[in-house]
Order: sequence, then C-alpha cells, then structure tokens
Amino acid sequence: MAIRTLVENKTKLDYQAITTSLISEFGITDSVNWDAVIPANVQQNLFGGETLRLFSDHPNFATQKDIRTIVLKKGHTSQLLILFAELKDEKLSKSNIEKVTKKFIGGSAAERFVVWFLGNPSNTEFKVVLSGREGKKIVLKTLPFGINQPYYKTYDFILDEVHKKVSQFFVEPNELWQALWKSFDISVVNKKFYLDIKSAFDSLINNSVFKGSIRIEEARKQFAVRLIGRIIFSWFLKKKNIISETVLSSKAISKYENYYLEFLEKLFFGVFNTPKNERGKLPDEIKDYPFLNGGLFEAQDGDYGDYQGKVIIDNEWFINLFKNTLEKYNFTIDENTSSSSEIAIDPEMLGRIFENLLAEQNPETHESARKSTGSYYTPREIVDYMVEQSLIEYIKSNLNKDVIKSDSKNEPVILSESKNESVILSEAKNLNLEQYIEDFVHTEEFPEQLKPYSTQILEKLNSV
Repeated sequence: MAIRTLVENKTKLDYQAITTSLISEFGITDSVNWDAVIPANVQQNLFGGETLRLFSDHPNFATQKDIRTIVLKKGHTSQLLILFAELKDEKLSKSNIEKVTKKFIGGSAAERFVVWFLGNPSNTEFKVVLSGREGKKIVLKTLPFGINQPYYKTYDFILDEVHKKVSQFFVEPNELWQALWKSFDISVVNKKFYLDIKSAFDSLINNSVFKGSIRIEEARKQFAVRLIGRIIFSWFLKKKNIISETVLSSKAISKYENYYLEFLEKLFFGVFNTPKNERGKLPDEIKDYPFLNGGLFEAQDGDYGDYQGKVIIDNEWFINLFKNTLEKYNFTIDENTSSSSEIAIDPEMLGRIFENLLAEQNPETHESARKSTGSYYTPREIVDYMVEQSLIEYIKSNLNKDVIKSDSKNEPVILSESKNESVILSEAKNLNLEQYIEDFVHTEEFPEQLKPYSTQILEKLNSV
C-alpha cells in the first residue's frame, strides 16, 4: 500500500503496514518477518539492562522487549539489519533514540549497517532512523511520521532520492546502505523549502496591491524578508503550542477581510513586542500570548507602509504561502546537530532564509543588506566545533586536571576513538567528572547547545 494512504490524516498508525511499505520503497525485496523477536538473552547482551528499560514489553512474551529483526540481508562482506522496536517514550525523544541506537552500534556491532523503525505505545509517533558512522562519530538520520498530519512534501523528496540511488544490481548490503544513507539528506528538503519560500518572496514584492503600500522596491524587499521571517518564527511557536492552529493556518485566514492588518500586525507588534501590562485591545485568541523580548518583532521603518499607516497584502498571498508551503512541510523544534538530524525544517532554517533572501537583494555584488544588518549565518559544523571546544576547555580549567588530553591531531581524546581513551576515562571517573558534568548540566547557566556534547561524554563515562 502507498505510504500516502498509510500516513495522511490518520488517527492511528499501522506500524507493520508502514514498515512493510517503506522497506519496499527502499528497493528491498526480502520478505518482512514481523514476528522475529530477538531472544531475551540476546537482547540483554546487545543492549544491557539500563537501555532495555527504554523498550516496551513484547505483547506476547513477558520476558522479552518488543525488539524485532524483521529483515536481515547478508552478503559476503557485509550485512544490513532492519529492526522494529516499540519504545516506552510516547514522544520518541531524540535523547532516548540516541541511547538505543548508539548503544547498539557500539563495540562489536560497529560493522553492522542498521535501519531502525521505531514506534510509541499509542501508535501515534513513528520514526525511521539510520544509525551509522562518519569517521569517528556516530551519526543518526531520522525521518518522522505522526497522526493527524498531511502527507508532507518531505516524504516524496526523500523517497525520490532513494529511487534515484538504489539499484537492483547491488551485490552487497553495504551498497544499499550507502544509497539509503545518501538519500536521507536534510539538505535536499532544505533546498526545496527555500525555493518555495523564495517563490513566495518574489510573488509578494511584485504584487500590485502590495506595491501600492510600499512603492520603493528596496523597501518592499526589506519588508518581505522581515514578514516571512516573522511568519516562520511564529510557525515554530505553533509547533510548541504557543500559537493556536485556529489563528495561524490557511483555514484561519478566511475569518479576516485583511489577514495582515486585522491579525498578523497585531500579533507581531501588539503582542510579541509588547509586555502584557502595556497592551491595547486585542482579539481574545491572542491577548494572553507571551511577550517575546527580542528584535525580530520590533517595528522597523517601513513596517507601516509609505502612507496612511498601513500595509495592504492580499489574503490570497497568505493562503498560498500557508497551504502550499508551510503546511506541506514537517517542522521540528529540536535544532539538528552534525551528529543527529531529523529530516524536517528546524529553527536553523530561519537563519538560512534570512541570509539567502538578503543575499539576493543586490544582484551586482551579492552582498545585499547583510553587512548593515549583521545578518550572518554560521554553518552548523562550525558552531558544533566551537561549543565542543568550549565545553572541553571549561571542564579542564575547572578541574585543574588534564583529564581531557589531546592526541597527535589535537582532538580531544575523551570524545575520540583513541587507543588511550580507556586510561583517560578511568582517570576522569576517579575524579568524579561524571557527577560534576551532571550537576553543571542541570544549572540554569548551562548553555542548551552544549548538552549534546556533555551527553556524549557522560555516555562514555558510564561505559567505563
């Protein structure tokens, strides 16, 4: 059965049907053995007692967790495991998925190629996870599905990549794995999303009604960049249940004669940029939304048009943006990292959109307004390196011990696969570094972006 039929606007997900359909889409012709539960003793050896507690009990076998080897492809030099498991975690959180999949790929399992299909107990969340190595780092790529959702463009983009890259002439399972690994590429989705946003941007700045409100082209472009940025940020707030679907969706627009003037302008400036005790009269639906103390919603020159203090934008433009773009992509509020990415639009994309739209405003120099606004986007890999080094140096300076040494390539041994790592880890364990990090992570001053790296260190210390 087609994936669209199995996931579009469902109130409950059929894990077996979705799994079987996706395996077929991946070009795998082997039969799916849904009842191949991994024996209890093997589960214990593979995962250990602590990790096993994250899995649900099997419905028919009291002593076993619901972990199944549904397909095993064996070649002469490699093998590909396809596993289904049900986790106790209703949200299928990134942290729990990392604990399960990284534990399995470690040690003697490092040569396996693994595709995970994970579900929650309520059949409302389902994720496909590819777990593999890129150099010394274990990397996860996740494709999510949920209930009461449309069939997102994301799924077609990824499956199209799979169909292009998977060949019936593959001999070894690792060839299939490499094709799947390259296909699960968030950049493919990001590029498509940006093109849709750029199309909406171009449509707005050339709209005849909008031109009447802001007559200078450069001013129209600046307004359009700000407007799109504010809308996308608000879309993430909707994902966090801060904004209701009843006011920010294609269906909500029809309630207003002029959606921008009657609603969005009040939301942006009267709510998000105004403390509650200073607000004027507002629609009941939004009057209690939080004040956001940031620059994105501060009114700029031109936000109220050239004259008469208002900007007129056709409702049709918003309907097209919402219905054909924002509601056709899945969003995640968990920012991706270089070691774990969910194939969905994440908050980092807002920075990319600002950077790229601004960069196109001066076709002669491609410099645009970035220098004057300071709107520069820093690639994730650079941010990851910066925060990782900051964490290492902080721990070093506060322990007054050279616990985290460097190898010949100047890489932190505690985060690498160095032969001396066990010695370093034992030394760190003796200094109670584990408790030190745990305590620091839970303080208010601990930066959110450092948590993935502290988790990585703690996982290594727990294994000693």
